Amino acid sequence: MTPLREHWLRELALRGMSERTVEAYVAAVASLARYYHRSPDRITDEELQAYLLHLGRERRLAPSSLNQSVSALRRFYDLVLHRPADQLERLLPRVRPQTRRPQVFSRAELERLFTIGSPQPKPRAFLMTVYGAGLRLNEACHLKVEHLESARGQIRVEL
Repeated sequence: MTPLREHWLRELALRGMSERTVEAYVAAVASLARYYHRSPDRITDEELQAYLLHLGRERRLAPSSLNQSVSALRRFYDLVLHRPADQLERLLPRVRPQTRRPQVFSRAELERLFTIGSPQPKPRAFLMTVYGAGLRLNEACHLKVEHLESARGQIRVEL
């Protein structure tokens, strides 16, 4: 094990990082070193930014995965190589996740879904209830008759 990795592991342990965080952070720095075939302490600022672009554009990592790599690299360069934190924030920016909007169906599409998709009355009523209440799959799977409060027009969601 290299002295740089030992120092990195020691710094993470001193801060009480969880085992999974340590694994992810060490893997992120190791991946950077493998990409450039050099030690991370010899990688330039421009190469760091190029690496993040590579992760986003070519490897198509999700924003949360990119942000995990950014966090790992920021912490590594701050704690192990003692680079100024404000410089690292400008150099390694966080990625803003895209906001996903739910798909809205037309009345005709819903009518077709409820009649053709479930011709029997019981499954149709369940499907309409789940859709109308906006329940997630896990919430719908755990739905019971006693969770329906028909007098008040409410559904109690329990998991």
